[in-house]
Amino acid sequence: MNQNPLLSTSLTVAWSGKLPVLREVAFEMARGEILGLAGSSGSGKSTLALALLNLLDRRRATISGHVTFENRNLLAMAEPELRRIRGRAISLVLQSPAAALNPALRIGTQMREAWRAHQAGDGAEAISGALAAVSLPEDAQFLRRYPAQISTGQGQRVLIAMAILHRPQLLIADEPTSALDAITQTEVLDLLEHCNRQFGTAILLISHDLGALAAVCHRVAVLSEGAVVECDTVERIFRSPAHAFTRQLTRHARAALEFAGK
Repeated sequence: MNQNPLLSTSLTVAWSGKLPVLREVAFEMARGEILGLAGSSGSGKSTLALALLNLLDRRRATISGHVTFENRNLLAMAEPELRRIRGRAISLVLQSPAAALNPALRIGTQMREAWRAHQAGDGAEAISGALAAVSLPEDAQFLRRYPAQISTGQGQRVLIAMAILHRPQLLIADEPTSALDAITQTEVLDLLEHCNRQFGTAILLISHDLGALAAVCHRVAVLSEGAVVECDTVERIFRSPAHAFTRQLTRHARAALEFAGK
């Protein structure tokens, strides 16, 4: 790994005095890398996504370790400083557009609010560019729509467009394709890969689907029972998995490398 990684972490999280849901989760990410995080339901993937941005409720969660981004520990930062980083240097794309988008606000209003959280003005040019980057209409008619008036696939594209508005260095995508049909899943993965190439954005792609990770990721970390049990290139993960849980995952996705052309 690079001597100066964009992100490095060693993280333990427990809820209300219970056994840790994350146990010394340690990995690094290079600038411009797409790292996949694979794990089954209940493995702690979504908890990790929130913990990386210090978004967990400290009244319920006990967090120890570090999340070092650009040589600064996010867990030690005050909330005002964190707000300047969230959405600008690090963006988060959640699984469900229905939950992430405000149903009472038009798409254009939500895009402008995302812009004004960190920049002055209406951000019209940046919004237009972000919509174009994810193959969404840039016209006023689309921006006047409410979330209920667009498809789930379009909603996921809107979330990605909002996430890349400020050209973040890191984008965390938490199960961004799990609510989509197979064709739309492929389209969204292609969009994430396009954003990585066009803007140099590093992406942490969290998914239970090894096939999805194989299609776009440079490396994959495997999360089992709250710990990273293996981290390697996509090819090595599939060809010679070292951990029993990784072998279990790959048995269900043996064709993924050939399908992805890797």
